Formats: sequence, C-alpha cells, structure tokens
Amino acid sequence: MDTSYVDLLLIHWPGPAGQSSDPACQGSSMNHTKCRLNTWHAMEKIFNAGTAYAIGVSNYEENHLQEILSTPGMLRPSVNQVEFHPYWQERDLLQFCKQNNITFNGYAPYASNDWAAYYHHWPHSLLNDTTLQKIAQAHQRSPAQVALRWQFQLGLVVNPRSQNIAHMRENVNIFDFELSNVEMQQVGSLQKPPSHPKVFEDPHDIP
Repeated sequence: MDTSYVDLLLIHWPGPAGQSSDPACQGSSMNHTKCRLNTWHAMEKIFNAGTAYAIGVSNYEENHLQEILSTPGMLRPSVNQVEFHPYWQERDLLQFCKQNNITFNGYAPYASNDWAAYYHHWPHSLLNDTTLQKIAQAHQRSPAQVALRWQFQLGLVVNPRSQNIAHMRENVNIFDFELSNVEMQQVGSLQKPPSHPKVFEDPHDIP
C-alpha cells in the first residue's frame, strides 16, 4: 500500500473464514471465543507497533464485544462497523456501544448491497418508500439524504458508498437541515419488506 501505517484497521467478521494458522480458528478444535480473542490480541500488537492508529471490529454483536471488554488488560475497540438502516435497526447494540465509548459505524445505509444497482430484481428499494419521499420533499432534499440524516441524528457515523460524484456531494450535504421528532419516528417505523430486511449475513448466528 506504500504506507507505513493505516488510520483504522478492523476485524471484518466475528467468525473465522478461510484458512488460519491458529488452531482455535479451524477444524474440530475451533473455539469461536478463543479465536476472536486471539485475533484481537494480534490487532493489539499492530496497534502498539504504531502501524494502525486505531483498531476496531465489524459485525460484532454485544456478546462478541463483551468478550473483549470483560478480558482484563485488553484494549477497547475504537469502532464497531455494523449494518444499520430503517429496515434493520440494532438500537440495543447502538446504545451498548455508546455506553462503552465505542464508535458505532453504520454501513448499507440505503438497505441495499454494493451490487444492487446491477440487479434489477433486488427485492426492495428503501429510497422509493413513499414516507421517505414525502419527508424529502418537505425538506427539498433527496430520500438518500433523509436516510443519512436520520442515522446521523441517531448518533451513528454512517458509511454511504458511491462512485457517482454528484451522489458523493449529496451524501456530505446533510448537516444544514434537521428532521423533527415526528419525522425521526416515521423513518424509524417504516414497514419492513417481507424478504431481505437485512442485506448481509446475520452475525447473530456466530456463537
């Protein structure tokens, strides 16, 4: 990468994937808790060496985080990056992270994956929701901006992704308007689609 450090390094998933040199992360001797703690210890070494200015996790649920927080001497994760949008709201996890001074970083804010634009059969579109569109019209904003503003007001750091320059500009232009309490409740109460309310795999399934 032609750099001596990274600003933030994350563990992507609370379960092992692919091959590992750690027996706790493979085969019949797999121990999910030990695997996670060993991996986090390796992250701490990277942090202490100064090659990552911050370390965190992604897709960790409360029980996964609690393993680290309850282990004496272990560093607290700076960030937990988790899927979050009106169709999938982990409010309890958000509150837990706030209470433990862990930045909650939401991804997939529009309830679609990175390839949704290429698959016209994607089962739902958050941005076409009529309630979201009405709120957007009232503020002279786009539905995407309303979705991002809703998450920002909940206290999230949001990860919108785009290769479109106009959309990039739109994504950062959410700080000069505010949703009312009623509008916040309306967005938070949008009817979930009958299928695929969650875009990506559910880490609740990882023991």
